[in-house]
Amino acid sequence: MRSGRTWKRGAEADAADRRDRRQGFSYPAFNCLRCGIGAGGSLIRCGQPLASMAPAHAGLMKNKLIASLTVVLALGATSALAATAGENWDTHCAKCHGPDGKAQTKLGTKLKLKDYSNPASLAKFTDADLAKATAQGVKDNGKEKMKGDQIAGWEDFKKKGIYNSETYKYKKNWGKDNPETKKFEGKFNTETKKFEFYSETLKKTLTLFAAKHKTTIDDILKVSGYEAQGELAFVPHYESPKRHGSLEEYPFTFIDHKSRLNREGRSANTPWYQEFKKVDVGDKSWDDVAKINPIDAKKLGIKDGDTIRLTSTTGTIVTKARLWEGVRPGTVAKCYGQGHWAYGRVASKDYAKSKPRGGNNNELLVDDYDRLSGATARNGGFTGVKIEKA
Repeated sequence: MRSGRTWKRGAEADAADRRDRRQGFSYPAFNCLRCGIGAGGSLIRCGQPLASMAPAHAGLMKNKLIASLTVVLALGATSALAATAGENWDTHCAKCHGPDGKAQTKLGTKLKLKDYSNPASLAKFTDADLAKATAQGVKDNGKEKMKGDQIAGWEDFKKKGIYNSETYKYKKNWGKDNPETKKFEGKFNTETKKFEFYSETLKKTLTLFAAKHKTTIDDILKVSGYEAQGELAFVPHYESPKRHGSLEEYPFTFIDHKSRLNREGRSANTPWYQEFKKVDVGDKSWDDVAKINPIDAKKLGIKDGDTIRLTSTTGTIVTKARLWEGVRPGTVAKCYGQGHWAYGRVASKDYAKSKPRGGNNNELLVDDYDRLSGATARNGGFTGVKIEKA
């Protein structure tokens, strides 16, 4: 677990780290078993946190909490001395244990972690406990808390190549049978406390909303852009894609597809990404193209390599035309990931002048939302575009 927090350490704490290293104390790449895989690449079983400390340092947190976790090295883990203990604490431990070690965080409370600002808590968990927890898992009231593959150190992990966690128990979170009432009591946060194929929860919510605004549920659904009316709205059903832009003004369906080289538009500032861009079907290396069926291109008077302009109801981008029979007539496909102007000198066509390499698909995609859940509509829902020579 990584906290995402930055702990501003003072000169005194940094000096203490250096002093302790001179005295032979070791600071592993991770300070908490619950973190799983540490920064040093070593795998440790999840379990209750451990602190094994010299008595003189038992009351100090962050830069002293795990001052001599030598058993980790005995198990084959790799020690990383590049980071201070305080940095390790912020990176791997603070999210659960809190910045002060008191475990008064949401996760710390949920997991019932111990207060490690109290020396008495530290004394109750030894290096021997760590070795046992790593090899056998952690038990609470006689029951094993975590299950999964047994890993005997780093070399064993490299040999096996994978770690499987505890197998999910079927229906574990569904609920349970009440022995007194002999009825099943669900745990879902719904009106029926069960998984609802017919949503009584949605029906109740829309009924209250309609009464408040003196209208009907069917009117609410219609205004929100849904086709379903009546009882159909409360069961799984098909809804036609909502298209932005009329077929008359925006006749081409825009297809935003992902690259084989990434999933979120990253890596565009690396030479290997641009060099291998041709592995994305229809694309070219070191370029940005929009794929158009040759039949459509002929009608528009567009040739392969022409600079074109794509326009939707929300924006415009300029890119190059790529005539390709792999796209259906009436559509235009463009891989997501190009169009950066401030990412770096490789991603940009001219970084100094903020000139992008092609167009950013986000300029064309409509900012749309599902009215009932409030979730964003992936890819802007369904967008039409028009194509022109630039």
